[in-house]
Amino acid sequence: MIVQNYSKSIECYRKATSYSPIQYRAWYGLASLYYKQERHELARYYIAYALEINTRSTILWIFSAIILYACGETQLALNCLHHAHQVDPSNPLPLFQRAIIFYDQQRYEEALQILLDVMHLTPNEANVHFLLGNIYRQLNNPLSALKHLYRALDIDKKNSTLI
Repeated sequence: MIVQNYSKSIECYRKATSYSPIQYRAWYGLASLYYKQERHELARYYIAYALEINTRSTILWIFSAIILYACGETQLALNCLHHAHQVDPSNPLPLFQRAIIFYDQQRYEEALQILLDVMHLTPNEANVHFLLGNIYRQLNNPLSALKHLYRALDIDKKNSTLI
């Protein structure tokens, strides 16, 4: 059933691109569907096409970084996130995604510095505190880890099983 829905969605997005090839949203939609199917090279192709059409979209740059990281292109992903931050410096999401990559690569100090900046921009974001708690745990700072994990729980009680 899910595969059939993906096929129908892909067909609809392809029709949209044929009707209006300069409509970046349809190319983004194709990239998103292929990413969800873990067909990262196709997702990479379509997100690149969307970015050719709209270079000022922070969301496109961030999603491009996510796809590139899934393809094993860490440095290119970080470059996309840097560009996304330059496009919209007030948006904390590129910084948060950068911290996730650093955390995933066990570059905890770098992730920590970025997340502390993000926390000042979005002090009530549970995901930021959750990741901070995990980083502090990896850095053998249990008091700070607990502080941020409890803060994440206070902010978002419905995800208490994750903490």
